[in-house]
Amino acid sequence: MPSSRTASAAAEAPPQTPDLTSPRVVRELLQRHGLTADKSLGQHFLIDRAPLGAIVSAAELAPDDEAWEVGPGLGTLTVELARRVRRVVTVELDRRLLPLLAETLAPWPHVEVVRADALRVDLERAAAGAVFVANLPYQVGTGVLSRVLACGRFRRAVVLVQKEVADRLVAAPGSAPYGSLSLWVAHHGRARIVRRVPPAPSCRRRASPRPSCASTWTRRRSPIRGPSPWCATASATGARRSSPTCAPPATTPPAS
Repeated sequence: MPSSRTASAAAEAPPQTPDLTSPRVVRELLQRHGLTADKSLGQHFLIDRAPLGAIVSAAELAPDDEAWEVGPGLGTLTVELARRVRRVVTVELDRRLLPLLAETLAPWPHVEVVRADALRVDLERAAAGAVFVANLPYQVGTGVLSRVLACGRFRRAVVLVQKEVADRLVAAPGSAPYGSLSLWVAHHGRARIVRRVPPAPSCRRRASPRPSCASTWTRRRSPIRGPSPWCATASATGARRSSPTCAPPATTPPAS
């Protein structure tokens, strides 16, 4: 019969999750669910532990934090967030991934999966001072980040975006990449590049499918503030929005 100390240790052991950084495990998961990444949605599944460690470290998460994520993919980053914070909200548009996420996130009851369009989801639900951490879908990355910054609910955002986008986010006035996005980010906080993720073919194990362009983890530290009057303009990338708030439009997200 196990001792009380052994039983206590077993009760406190962290939940067991498949190793979502293993190419073999990822292939088996995708095959079992009949899935591939949907390029039309900009999907790329991160499967390398080193970039995961970089983003989690840059997020500076605390046990009492609430973390939000967009585009969880297989749940690789979601699980790392769930290990560290009290609540995770992850937003996924592709309904095909929901059964797979139900499987990989089953050991983590404090993770809520919201099936919604990230350009329309109600960010006002986020707790004040929440942290936004995401491997952003390439097609909507700028639009999503604009909404996150304009919302004023998040104290920090750490995201994976294309190198060209990251260069614009951190660009100084007068430099070649500097533009409206650079100004928008500077209005809301300070940005820095955390880590470069090389392009294919040198990153065979970093993402599935392999990205065709270099990607970059970028971090923004933002003061908590109310929605900016620029919100409607900045959030318009890829979305039909007219209200200068974080709330969703009246229409429901399109079916995938």
